[in-house]
Amino acid sequence: MPIGREDVLSAIRESELLDDVSGLRDDVKLTEQGIDSLGMFSVLLVLSERHGIEIPDQDAGALATIGQIVAYFNQRLR
Repeated sequence: MPIGREDVLSAIRESELLDDVSGLRDDVKLTEQGIDSLGMFSVLLVLSERHGIEIPDQDAGALATIGQIVAYFNQRLR
């Protein structure tokens, strides 16, 4: 089943990184929106465990926006 924006926002909430995720933009790096690199790791870990997809380190570094994360997971879920 494909993932969407809400799945990423849910992972951010679960990681307790931001109080309010409603203002996050899909096309802006999450590190520019208040999530540090450790937070990014937490979000990717939650999504990885939730969907059973291992994310290689070289791929994780390229996943910076909500849009990129959604596209990556949907490509891997095919």
